[in-house]
Amino acid sequence: AGAQDEKKYEDSLLNALTKAGNDTVRLHINRELGFFHQDGDQNKALIYHEAQRALAKKLQLKIWEADALQQIAYCYTTLYKLPAAYENYMQALKIAEDPAAATNGWGYSNFSYSKSPEEARQSIVGMIHFELASFYMTSRYYDVAVQHTLKALQIGERLNNKKILSLTNRDIGIYYFNDNKLDSAFIYLKRALSYYAGSPYKKNLGGVYIQLGLYYEKKQ
Repeated sequence: AGAQDEKKYEDSLLNALTKAGNDTVRLHINRELGFFHQDGDQNKALIYHEAQRALAKKLQLKIWEADALQQIAYCYTTLYKLPAAYENYMQALKIAEDPAAATNGWGYSNFSYSKSPEEARQSIVGMIHFELASFYMTSRYYDVAVQHTLKALQIGERLNNKKILSLTNRDIGIYYFNDNKLDSAFIYLKRALSYYAGSPYKKNLGGVYIQLGLYYEKKQ
């Protein structure tokens, strides 16, 4: 049933894309289709996120362009095409770190449940740093990865953005767990749970419970 539902959802998006009456609608649907394929078929996801990027440039929607570059970089990281991932992350960061990117803030609530265009811009910066941590973990630059996670955490705290806070606290908890600093790991994992509870974002919540289970197992 799950696979059938997913196929129906994809078909509905493709149908909506065919019938879309303007570029802003096409922009949004391409992003959703990119997300749909991101964790299964990254090459297909890249097609949609590249389309998102092209439309964002045409419409001069800088936060959407930065987001598209971020998603493209995520796909390249997953495909282990690390030079391409790095290049796209750097382009995304350059756009999103410029306060002028928030000038045209159409659709800002799509980005980490933001409440303003400026918050959306900063949340994209936060999520880029969060994903750069995974990029550097993949590249085995562990200390640099931790620095990016802490930078994302700072942004999450400044914005009180529950999505960023749940993800960063989770990963810091995992860092401490892997370093056998179990009490510190427990503190951050419990914080992650509390932030997940206050956020509509639930992706990978199960992983926090699994990590806490491993903590309790080690503490016995």
